[in-house]
Amino acid sequence: MAQNDVYHVTIVASWSNMQLMNDYHVRMLTTTEPTQNTFALFATDCREIFRPSQTLPVVYQRWSARQVVGNNVSWTQNPCRPTGGSLFDGTWTTGNSGGAGANAALPPQCALVTTLKSNFTGRRRRGRIYAFGWQEVHQTDGLWETSLTGTLQTAWNTFVTKYGSSGTDPNLLAGIWSFRTASGCLASPGQPMHAHDAPDPTNSFVGLASAVVRPVVYTQRRRTIGVGR
Repeated sequence: MAQNDVYHVTIVASWSNMQLMNDYHVRMLTTTEPTQNTFALFATDCREIFRPSQTLPVVYQRWSARQVVGNNVSWTQNPCRPTGGSLFDGTWTTGNSGGAGANAALPPQCALVTTLKSNFTGRRRRGRIYAFGWQEVHQTDGLWETSLTGTLQTAWNTFVTKYGSSGTDPNLLAGIWSFRTASGCLASPGQPMHAHDAPDPTNSFVGLASAVVRPVVYTQRRRTIGVGR
């Protein structure tokens, strides 16, 4: 039964000889099993939030969707990971380059952050997307230009209208997923990931209520040239 199964969707792009990724999560709303096209459409909608405003050298390469909650998935705690479940993946060959031209770009660690909110409180009930690929003209004195943030906020609002808690899409609900809750694992300082609580995948997902584009230019250190992938 597909209803209430949760999938981890990864979007992969390249830029400045680096591989960059963003992660999204969706829950199935119907009892019909998903297909390749189910996630191909969702992945493209995720891509299109940012791509038209990103610098031309950004190239979106592929996507994957891995089941992390459902009857076919089990969680182990040594190591901490899901086993079983369905996996889908695909590539983009057209319409996958940034659409804002090839003007001087900011360093890849300069991130535009979107906060994902649910109707619940707590750190495990909200998320963030760190978007990359912006130009010098997109920021002034450490703040993103309102022309950019306004465009992206509109794109996010459209996305939430389709996939959010009151969304129109009949198949998928976008949301915030907690690895900590699903796995019961915890990373302590100086220690590897280890079991802390019993896995609770059933309560690891909440629906997306809203998305807020932040005005500050943040730093994601793992995307600094020579540091990340």
